[in-house]
Amino acid sequence: MGSEMCIRDRPTDINGNAVDNNNGWDVINDAGGNSYDGVWFPQVVRGSVLNEKREREGIQFSSQWRPTNRLELGFNYFGFTLGQDRTESVIDIPEWSLNPDFLTDVNLDESGTIVTGMQYDVMASGIESDMQFPWMRGSYVREESTSDTFDFNLTYEGDNFKARFVIGNTKSEGGPEESWEAAYKSSNAGENAATIHNAAQTAGWSLNQNNVSLNIDPNTLVNLQNGVGGGRDAGSSNSSFVRSELEEDYYQADVDFYVDWGFLKTIRTGAKYRNSTLHRETGNTFFLDPNFDIAAGEASEQGITRFDSYQWNGGMPLAQNVFTSESNIVGGFDINQMPSIDWNKYRDMVTASYVPYTRIEDNFVYDIEEKISAFYIQGDFEFSEVRGNLGVRVVQTKTFTSSTDLYTYQLDHTNDETGEPVTGDARFVEDYQLVTQQNKDTQVLPSFNIAWDATDDLVIRGAIAKVMSRPDYSDLGAQQRITFVSDEWADDRAAFNEQPGFSGSGGNKNLKPFESVQADLSIEYYYSEGSAVGLALFHKKVDNFVVPLVIDAEQSFAGKNNIVDAGTINIAPYSTVGNGTDAVSKGAEIFIQHAFDNGFGFYANYTYNKTNKADVTINGKEFGQSALIGSAKYQYNTSVYYEGDAFNVRASYNKRGETVLGLNSGLNVYQDPYEQVDVNASVNLYEGLSLTAAVINLTKSESVTRLGDDTDARLLNSSYSGRRYYAGFNYSF
Repeated sequence: MGSEMCIRDRPTDINGNAVDNNNGWDVINDAGGNSYDGVWFPQVVRGSVLNEKREREGIQFSSQWRPTNRLELGFNYFGFTLGQDRTESVIDIPEWSLNPDFLTDVNLDESGTIVTGMQYDVMASGIESDMQFPWMRGSYVREESTSDTFDFNLTYEGDNFKARFVIGNTKSEGGPEESWEAAYKSSNAGENAATIHNAAQTAGWSLNQNNVSLNIDPNTLVNLQNGVGGGRDAGSSNSSFVRSELEEDYYQADVDFYVDWGFLKTIRTGAKYRNSTLHRETGNTFFLDPNFDIAAGEASEQGITRFDSYQWNGGMPLAQNVFTSESNIVGGFDINQMPSIDWNKYRDMVTASYVPYTRIEDNFVYDIEEKISAFYIQGDFEFSEVRGNLGVRVVQTKTFTSSTDLYTYQLDHTNDETGEPVTGDARFVEDYQLVTQQNKDTQVLPSFNIAWDATDDLVIRGAIAKVMSRPDYSDLGAQQRITFVSDEWADDRAAFNEQPGFSGSGGNKNLKPFESVQADLSIEYYYSEGSAVGLALFHKKVDNFVVPLVIDAEQSFAGKNNIVDAGTINIAPYSTVGNGTDAVSKGAEIFIQHAFDNGFGFYANYTYNKTNKADVTINGKEFGQSALIGSAKYQYNTSVYYEGDAFNVRASYNKRGETVLGLNSGLNVYQDPYEQVDVNASVNLYEGLSLTAAVINLTKSESVTRLGDDTDARLLNSSYSGRRYYAGFNYSF
């Protein structure tokens, strides 16, 4: 559920502090003559149910051979195939009807600045109006992914050294083999009906303390199945897909020299080289009339387009023939009824009358190549009761990115004379711009670790190091997609609050690697076999952590003939990622572990973490402040277990405090404290054969996120991933 700000003046939080919010809105008026200005409200309230079936097959093979006492050769292979069948059912109540013809009730929080509920009625104006929601959507995906990894390794042991060499390759590929999306409206809009009829006469939503509640007319499903309402939304229905191929070659050499130079015992050195490539391709499957001349379509100036496909030519199944009820709602949100698409019926009806035509879109480019070279040298020392190591690693990363930016210009939605949807280039046009970039980054990463055995039972440890990690490919190379809404298009969609201008999303090719200079000091007391207590202090200075953003961005624009003039454009909202700088994370951790003589035992730890708010920038421009992403003020874990000859069992309780997730509309996104209980067990059946089982999320815990920390009223999302059960057999020989 996303949030927008309906406001004409400068937005504020509930305490009156200014917020740099990029989502402006006008005054809201309801049917009772009430006006609401300067309030926060969700742009869309959504309930979604995901059903997924997975089938995984894997094989692992390892071999070792020692042709001499000094030489060892090895080969490892791991491969798996993952098949997935996935359906999603979605009910949306968007901001389309925020006017007195539909809006009958608005609820506010205690501050009077946040909308926590809205109710709509198609008869609010005295006549039945075209409300169009609940907007009922769904998707079906059948896909398969494969992964294969192998490596050869050689180890040679000399009199005063040990050398190891590894060469390997890993490759994974996959994506949808079949993909569908379809959407229907509550009203009969677009069905050429003489009068408006809505399947749902009423609809509404409310935000409670920890979950979302939706309500729709209880007769909605029956009305849909009887042919009332259910307008087919061709513009939101398609069969597009994305497939990926990721491959990496890697080479590594390590040599340990046993020097015994006083307190210096071993010198370790080595080098590693990795070359990774990621390629993604976008495709579309159009379902064409059997009489369609494919050769002529391909030879035409426009080629075969989505407007040749079934959904734009009366071939989309009627709602009354494909709608059923989604009953698998076990958490996350409440709804009194959830109409959903029966995908078996939907697919059968389309494929019985239309011929699939699949095309890979050459103008969608997404390629990333990453070359990483690393060298390290480390010395291990030991004297008396003190041991440790001192070293440095130098890493150079060269990144080559190439992706297509897509600009979509939405020109005209509805023919003003006929009321029919506009199609072809008169509806929208698209431009593709290939953007390539090369980045080079070199990091020098020193490290120092030391341990002192103060007594036989007491160990004091210290460490200081600089570490780094590279941005995810999805953050680095995600395609930029910008949509322009013309005044004509916005005027056609005025009843649904469509706003003219630019909006979009995209990755950030200039993301810098995550860097952290971190130090810790700990003391551990081992008071019995398998039992210990400890305390650790830590301090981290972090730069370039990745922050998800929803911002108001300005970009230079070359212009589009007869549509938009060249110049600087404002994109609002724009979803992307930026780098946070100068963050500090410091705190302490305590732990205790105790093993009883009878096989029982327990483990517990608690971490306290304090962070500051750091500046977030994109290409040197500051867009706000955020605490360290993923950081929580506290976290603790507790496990109790039994380990015996016949079976083992472990129960774990984990709780994490409020966690920062990103920056949206000028405010931080926070996840509420989350707790969960998991249980794992194994039973030894025969020698080498064991039965394993696990229950994940025994407590059926739900995840809740909110916008801003000034109030709990801006509920952003609540989700339930289910109580999950696993069982299997392990056999070793």
